[in-house]
Amino acid sequence: MSEISTHQRILYFLRFMGLGLVVGVAYVDPGNWGTDIAAGSKFGYSLLWVVIMSNLIGIFMQYLSSKLGIATGMSLSENCSKHLTKSKSLGLWISAEIAVIATDLAEVVGAAIALYLLFKIPLIYGAVLTGLDTLLILGLERFGMRKVEAVIIGMMVLIGSAYLIEIYFAQPDWNQIGYHAIVPQLEQGGLIIAVGILGATVMPHAIFLHSAMTKTRKSMFDILKKEYEEKWNTIFGEKPILKGYCDKCGKKESWCQCKTNVREAMEKADILPNPYIAK
Repeated sequence: MSEISTHQRILYFLRFMGLGLVVGVAYVDPGNWGTDIAAGSKFGYSLLWVVIMSNLIGIFMQYLSSKLGIATGMSLSENCSKHLTKSKSLGLWISAEIAVIATDLAEVVGAAIALYLLFKIPLIYGAVLTGLDTLLILGLERFGMRKVEAVIIGMMVLIGSAYLIEIYFAQPDWNQIGYHAIVPQLEQGGLIIAVGILGATVMPHAIFLHSAMTKTRKSMFDILKKEYEEKWNTIFGEKPILKGYCDKCGKKESWCQCKTNVREAMEKADILPNPYIAK
């Protein structure tokens, strides 16, 4: 009998979807818009394959980052600090901070320009408002990570809706999109913009963030632990064996015939094996 049902796996997966949408903000930021608009206005559809490739690389990196956080219970920075020497950890931290600051400049400047275009707010004040807006969203974390996720997911829905509307009015050539999405082509002068697209898509702060945010979710063991104990206590009542002791022979964390009988009884009762019982 499998310890984790398909239904439980699906629910466990859905718990992390909100985190994925939050991290997805990094892929719709002004840096992406700027490089993609520059590529499209100058080279048409010819650099679309770079966008596809960059996003595939980004998905792979985010996948590894989330698995690291789920499997270890620590973020990428915490793992670096634990497994690397102090000098290497310090060097990585400094380089990561520089990279994060460099990429965040595009976000602040882009938001300031957007506020100017929409409301004619001077750039300096737009930059200040952007910083205050960021602090406001971070302040929501005091009320729980779910609140932050809800706000950011709402923004993602708004941005996604705007994209769909723009695509509807733009009426792009889907045949050209399909062709250049899979056929590499690099025209003269396109290398710099191609590198810019890659750099604007695969960003370090999103990778660090994803591994850290997985810590806000309980592991599969934690989710099932309460269910195991409730079923166990319903059938057998609260016994010392829950903490690794056998209620008959008194042995600690040892596989004995007593535990074997209990395990068989649990399986016959059609409940999941208790995680405290050794295999």
